Amino acid sequence: MPSPFPKTPRAKVAKSILEMFLVRMCSLNSIRQLNESRKLRRFLGAPLPSADTLGRVCSQINSDIIRAVNHSIYERLKRNKAPFQFSDRAQ
Repeated sequence: MPSPFPKTPRAKVAKSILEMFLVRMCSLNSIRQLNESRKLRRFLGAPLPSADTLGRVCSQINSDIIRAVNHSIYERLKRNKAPFQFSDRAQ
């Protein structure tokens, strides 16, 4: 059960995970390479959470909600004829 008063704010964890996906990091441990980045620190407003913290928070996220949001974004982009294609391969 999640703590009612977490030590690491959820927004900081969410921003860290977003940053990980934006720079195409493959694992939670690899995000530590970005710890020295001033831009990332400014974006987060604090140092990165540990890989254990990121993993613990990610394991508690309801993936059905994320899938639904991703699906709605994809459908909207498809309807608006976005100028790029989604694929399983990184380009």
